[in-house]
Amino acid sequence: MGDGFDTAAESLTHPEYAAFHTALHAALPKILSTDVTWGRRYPDPLVRRGLRDIGCSAFAPPLRGGDTPHSLMLASSFDRLRPALVANGTDESLIDTVLRHLRDPDFWDFEFTLVTAWGRRPVE
Repeated sequence: MGDGFDTAAESLTHPEYAAFHTALHAALPKILSTDVTWGRRYPDPLVRRGLRDIGCSAFAPPLRGGDTPHSLMLASSFDRLRPALVANGTDESLIDTVLRHLRDPDFWDFEFTLVTAWGRRPVE
């Protein structure tokens, strides 16, 4: 299993990016029926299903703005979500500010933490 979970917005370096994350994570369950807290539950779902040899790892890559693949992917995603975010109450100027940050090569922060969990069924 692999998933991402929200890096706490209050720990982000840039106040505008933190405000955007708060708005984004409030809207995502409505827009995409997703749960940005699910990854924090790993590996418990595997334990509850009786799997063995369970492991879990987390990876929190830094986000650098500019033309990095990570920032380009996020900018594209956030821009596509713009209509739904605005409909959910996110101010367009905040989205524009975040997109400017993502284009700036001097912008550094963190995004989601990526978590992977694994296990195997016991042999009968």
